[in-house]
Amino acid sequence: MIRNIIVGIILCLSSGAFAGADSITAINRTNAENYKDRALAACIATAYKGSSAGDDADITTSAFIEWTYYDVDKGNQATDQLVEKYLHRDYTNPLEGYAAAKFNLLKCLDMYHSGELNEQVHRYVPHPDWVGDKPAEIDPAKGCKNNPAVIGKCFNVRGRIAVYNGSPVVRILLDNSKNVLGVLPSEHEIMPTSLKKLVNPDQDVFANMTVCPFSKFKPGNMQFVCIEDAKNIRSNYH
Repeated sequence: MIRNIIVGIILCLSSGAFAGADSITAINRTNAENYKDRALAACIATAYKGSSAGDDADITTSAFIEWTYYDVDKGNQATDQLVEKYLHRDYTNPLEGYAAAKFNLLKCLDMYHSGELNEQVHRYVPHPDWVGDKPAEIDPAKGCKNNPAVIGKCFNVRGRIAVYNGSPVVRILLDNSKNVLGVLPSEHEIMPTSLKKLVNPDQDVFANMTVCPFSKFKPGNMQFVCIEDAKNIRSNYH
């Protein structure tokens, strides 16, 4: 009975693992939700280590790292400690006839709903409402460097700024690199006025720029940024 319940929960946590990645709904949940779901999977993996349910939960725990933007080193350590704390709880059987039950699943569920796990979300998940490393909404009125959607330190680049079909419309092709930066938000790009006046479909603009990231750098993927400052600007008509 207990094993069937555990397997059912694991299948819910990892739904789509056998049907293809497109059916996994966790990739569309917020960082806060995925952080807590990962903690639950980690607890089940520890509680039922060595069983098929435990093995599947362990794989699911690892998969959540790919879909969740948080402080991995500190967050994982804190989660492991909380899992150990709850699994070592002594739950005296409340019902007659369950003398052999350890209630490990109940311990994991109690941990999932605990204020301690909510505190971890507050401490280790910098953008709990985001889906992965992509901001839900960027307010152009907040500017670039101090925009709440910025996730890291600003950095300097030089490249060609051009207008493209698709989203984002304005992109930066970096000198001496194949990497491309997308300037957000599309059609309301955050950049200096002096630069914005020059950027149009009829010309390319070259500049030294200070950009601030809205997403993490991933090789082969476009990184999203805003432009805080631009110098040594020159433009060429097509």
